[in-house]
Amino acid sequence: LCVSQDGVPLHAYTCTHVLAHTRTHVCAVHAYTCAHVLAHTRTHVCAVHAYTCAHVLAHTRTHICAVHAYTCAHVLAHTRTHVCAVHAYTCTHVLAHTRTHVCAVHAYTCAHVLAHTRTHVCAVHAYTCTHVLAHTRTHVCAVHAYTCAHVLAHTRTHVVQYMHTPAHTYSHTPAHTCMHAHLHTYMHTCMCVRTHIHAPARTHA
Repeated sequence: LCVSQDGVPLHAYTCTHVLAHTRTHVCAVHAYTCAHVLAHTRTHVCAVHAYTCAHVLAHTRTHICAVHAYTCAHVLAHTRTHVCAVHAYTCTHVLAHTRTHVCAVHAYTCAHVLAHTRTHVCAVHAYTCTHVLAHTRTHVCAVHAYTCAHVLAHTRTHVVQYMHTPAHTYSHTPAHTCMHAHLHTYMHTCMCVRTHIHAPARTHA
């Protein structure tokens, strides 16, 4: 279990949530996982054999904390305690590139990382990051100050289109404007989800 400095168990916080709030760095990766403590204490996270969450998921494909056949999103949204391997997909592949810190969040978030793994997810309302990773092979936008954590915090289901309100823009074109589900707009160019897929999970090395 991840705990805060005073020993209190933490809840639904992810490294992207921290990025969205601090817009700078996530804690040093050595002996840290990118799962919970970050948003709550903004200092440290559960130790995981000197690996980062991304490093463990991408290279050892084992479990962080105690997980069982869950996708990262399901765990964060439902158990609020664990993170798990996702068929070689990781939301924090950024760590694998830097080997030290999660880069500044500006245009370098989960979606941006997924662009390197050929498995992307658009940061849309009602849509969980790793649920899509495990079940679809689609594209999503590289977002700025709008991360998976926002999506996870607001939803717990699967891929859907944007809310049908004037405040949201959705398109099948290569670029469009990403907006927060609560009308806090984030003007960014993105590659959006091209389809609503319910395909079986596929593993990519």
